[in-house]
This record gives sequence, C-alpha cells and structure tokens, in this order.
Amino acid sequence: MGFQTGRDGTSCLTEPWYDNFLLFADTFQKQIYQMSTLTGQFKAIALSGHDNPISVDYDPEQGHIYWSDVAAKVLKRALLNGSEEEIVKLMSSSEYSSVCV
Repeated sequence: MGFQTGRDGTSCLTEPWYDNFLLFADTFQKQIYQMSTLTGQFKAIALSGHDNPISVDYDPEQGHIYWSDVAAKVLKRALLNGSEEEIVKLMSSSEYSSVCV
C-alpha cells in the first residue's frame, strides 16, 4: 500500500504528500499511514523500526513525524519520507500511548 520498489530491487520507497494530509496509525497492520485529504488516497510511510505504533503527530516546522510504540516502549521520530528514523525517548512502561507535538 503506497510503496514502490527502490532501484536496488529490495528497498521500498514512498513519496509523501507535504500538504493536505492526515496521519494515522493502524495497530492491526502495525503501520503508519498518510492520507490525502484531497483524494482520499493513502500510503504507508516507509519506516523500519516499529512494533505497535499507537499515536502519531506531525511537526510541520521541522518536517518530522512522531509516534509512540507501546510494544517497543519508545517515542520515535522520522522525516515524513521515513528517513532519519530515531528514538526520541525510551519509556519505562507502556502507560504512555499518545503523542502530541
């Protein structure tokens, strides 16, 4: 859903929308999606390190998405295209399930 095969034939790429979109986490698919508010089309954001994303938010000033992962007990961020993925905070328990930027 929303992925394209990279030039190497094994990696996945997706071109994000930078305007008029919503973000949502699907805990069943264990994936974060972006949906166009103009067309209703949605695509998966190419992230590699998540077990069960619950909540997601976007910082338009820096271009980062932030999400909480209750299975991995982390708060993470990445650029909207899925690159530069990193842990922002390790959580001691899964009591934190929401994120707001």
